[in-house]
Amino acid sequence: MPDEIKKVLLIALEGVGGSEVMANAEAGKLPNFRRLMTEGTTLARVVADASPASNWAALATGAHTATHGVIGAEPCQAQYLWQAASRASKKTVLLGYPASSLPEFNDEHPVELVKPASRDRSYYGRVAAYLRSSPDWDLAFVAMDPGTTPLHEADDALGVVCEAADAETLRVFVGMATGTGEALAILAGPGILAGKTIQRPVEVADLAPTICHLAELPVPAECEGGIVYQALGDPDAKTFELQQLRKNYERLRRSSGRGPMC
Repeated sequence: MPDEIKKVLLIALEGVGGSEVMANAEAGKLPNFRRLMTEGTTLARVVADASPASNWAALATGAHTATHGVIGAEPCQAQYLWQAASRASKKTVLLGYPASSLPEFNDEHPVELVKPASRDRSYYGRVAAYLRSSPDWDLAFVAMDPGTTPLHEADDALGVVCEAADAETLRVFVGMATGTGEALAILAGPGILAGKTIQRPVEVADLAPTICHLAELPVPAECEGGIVYQALGDPDAKTFELQQLRKNYERLRRSSGRGPMC
């Protein structure tokens, strides 16, 4: 059985286009992005909405704009991924991530990390240190400073935050260019193909169900995206695993016989 995903670490940055990241990473200028791309699968053509707020909502719900209803400051009308995950007793922390409804117990985390006044290298270092030292999270959503982070600083921040991930953590980076509809996503961790680039168009809304599938999380109620199966090492792995569990259960039931009536 392959290693299981125990935690999800999602890092998102608004204001950086996918083609810009890929070109600089391939040129050796962004070593941490390059490393993540080598260890995982890059979705090179992620179609994003022109509204940054809509993209943040789609990323967290798997729903399209007409469903989640967020264009600017409107409250989200779709269930967030962390609200769905709570049905499986999974805990989420949002660190700088914009959302109209925060996860339960999010206020128990340090306010200077949850709602930072500014974000520099020391902030990302504190984020990584906190996530490493605090076992009380299953999903972490970290938003980089939107629109003002140069690529080399974003690369540095990515490397620092990813230090909080271990071999059983699904790492997801999403970069969304402002106003162009161009986005990039990189997924790395158990069950993800290494060193692969997918050129077919996918949507921001496809990321939530893909994360849920990989991490075995409940899917948000209004999710409309589809799983990106091309990024999976074995798209049928969970189906075969479930079949094997059923066979083992049936074998155990038959060997134990019918229990006493009570």
